[in-house]
Amino acid sequence: MKLRTLGLLASGVLAAVLIVGLVHFADLPMERFRGLVNQLNAGALVLVVATTLAHMFIGGWKWQLVTRWYQRDLDRGLGIHFYTLTTCYGSLLGHFLPMHLTVMAARSFALRMQAKASIGAGAATSLVEQVFDLVVPVLLLLPAAALIFGVADLTVTAVAAALLLVGFAALLGASGPSVVLWLVGLIGTVKGWFGMPSDRQDDALLGRRKARRLLLSLYGLSLVRFANLVLLSVAIAWALGLPISGQQIFVAMPIVQLSFAVPITPGSLGVAEWTWSTALVLQGVGPTVAGEYALASRLLIIAAVVVSLAILCLPILAARLTAARPLSEGRS
Repeated sequence: MKLRTLGLLASGVLAAVLIVGLVHFADLPMERFRGLVNQLNAGALVLVVATTLAHMFIGGWKWQLVTRWYQRDLDRGLGIHFYTLTTCYGSLLGHFLPMHLTVMAARSFALRMQAKASIGAGAATSLVEQVFDLVVPVLLLLPAAALIFGVADLTVTAVAAALLLVGFAALLGASGPSVVLWLVGLIGTVKGWFGMPSDRQDDALLGRRKARRLLLSLYGLSLVRFANLVLLSVAIAWALGLPISGQQIFVAMPIVQLSFAVPITPGSLGVAEWTWSTALVLQGVGPTVAGEYALASRLLIIAAVVVSLAILCLPILAARLTAARPLSEGRS
């Protein structure tokens, strides 16, 4: 317990050191940063919130697909709103704790409360969904690095990226049942961490057609979610009025996304910001502009997630108010 506490304290201190170091590296006066925040573009902020909501919706949709595939009984009575809201809540906490683990934990507890599911089942289905989110940046990592370091030009890297993405889709289509079997094994491993047996074996393989449809749906939604994340990041640059192109953001995105997969600091705080800054500076963006974008991006995304969470809570609040109204009228 003491070692875990010391580890958390050390990671928190490291995050603070990284943020302070980035401020000095970017030569970023706080007055300039405040001015940047005060002159935000309102139209771009609306797009930031809209793409954030879309990001949560797509993530929730993917999780729902996995849950229905793995154990349909868990999904009874749970609509897409539940999956989106839970994903949004986990994402908000994930900016202060390890992102992927926090989202997994939030989903596990929510599924247990709403569907009486085991913690292991919730964690396993969430992990499978997040695996596909990592596939896209992994595929795009080498083309992005080649472009950043000048190994190849834009045309060559674009063709290479397209071939990798299409090739992986073809691989999923050709080996659907085998991949599903691997996913079943992954789920069994995760449930084993919680001392639980895996309850899906041969029937989890489905048919070849159904397996192909499941995998291609998860992969396709992951591609859309990645593209939406790029649009979100472009909207942030627009909101801040910073001279950063969509191409520069797109090239940096795979590396930034993978930085969140390694929980060195809470929410990859400091690590993600340095990754953003380094990837942008290597593409010709000035250190000050890159640092401004990296730091302001974190704040704007947290704010957008809070707004998204509030919007997603409105139907629940409205339903409770509607349910309470007849009671109050009956008493009067």
